[in-house]
Amino acid sequence: MRKAMWCGKVKVIGRPDAPEGPLEFDDIQARSVRVSWRPPSDDGGSDILGYIVERREVPKAAWYTVGARVSETSLVVKGLKENVEYHFRVFAENQFGVSRSLKSDGAVLPKTPLCE
Repeated sequence: MRKAMWCGKVKVIGRPDAPEGPLEFDDIQARSVRVSWRPPSDDGGSDILGYIVERREVPKAAWYTVGARVSETSLVVKGLKENVEYHFRVFAENQFGVSRSLKSDGAVLPKTPLCE
């Protein structure tokens, strides 16, 4: 953690806060889902370089990166297994490091959309 002075005010610079939640899921398909979030409230005094998106299958423990240095605040995650539940988490990254993660509140279940 570093401190910088601007006009007599101290601003702490360092890693950004976690992205703002909750994680939202839409466009749920058999093998993909769109994950969305909001930028962190504090960028750590440095521009956000991108976001890291990870997923894990329930009940497994291993997390897998599905997107690194994602420039937008949403990502269509592809290559999922139909009818397998997933948890997601997102990190923000700036020049000083990576934030804590924003985790999904619950699991997401990719499935074939019902026809109307």
